[in-house]
Amino acid sequence: MKNFKSIFVMLTISMGLMSCSSEEIFTPEDTTNKLLENYTVKRDASGAYSLDYNLADNAEVSLSKDKRSNSNDFYLYSSDNQSKKSFKEALAIQDNSLRVGFTDTETGKKSSIMIIDDKISYSNRNADEDFLNEYSISSNGDGTYDLDFKVADDVTVEFIYNDDLQTYEVHLEDGVNSQSEYLKTFVKEEGVDLKIDFVNHYVGTTSREENVAMVERKPRSIIND
Repeated sequence: MKNFKSIFVMLTISMGLMSCSSEEIFTPEDTTNKLLENYTVKRDASGAYSLDYNLADNAEVSLSKDKRSNSNDFYLYSSDNQSKKSFKEALAIQDNSLRVGFTDTETGKKSSIMIIDDKISYSNRNADEDFLNEYSISSNGDGTYDLDFKVADDVTVEFIYNDDLQTYEVHLEDGVNSQSEYLKTFVKEEGVDLKIDFVNHYVGTTSREENVAMVERKPRSIIND
């Protein structure tokens, strides 16, 4: 009889543990489908910015623009009538910045990217003066981001993490280099902004026509979620 009671107690405990384990694995948060699959913000060789993004099969989107802050906010909704998954939007730098934000209305999750860059005058632009030809930043939808970029001929590239600024830096300057295309993946820490700066090193001249070393941070990116 005592053995039977012991076996019954052990079975009860085991079933309870299995139940707790099941609750930990199958939580509502884990089973929620993401409405936004991925996105890419790109600056092409002409200096024009654009956004490409892809939605899940059950999602639709609406766009709200704020001209004062140059913010492009995309609101994602669940829908059974989706007719399109891939989208492209033209973006423009205004007052040296632009912002793209996504809000998942089902989960309340928000994410955004801020770009700080010069507004390029296409008629006066001299591409030969730029170290950076084109670049893009892509969200892979899993907390990782790809930086894909191309530099001009004979431009050296160095990747550095600046602890003081908590910023990933891509240093560009004149030098002998046979490589022109680069791809680097960053892992974003939850709750912490991911900052990526291109740092341009070049020689400028003073009013007395003296050569001086100069540093310019552009473009700069701040990713938040």
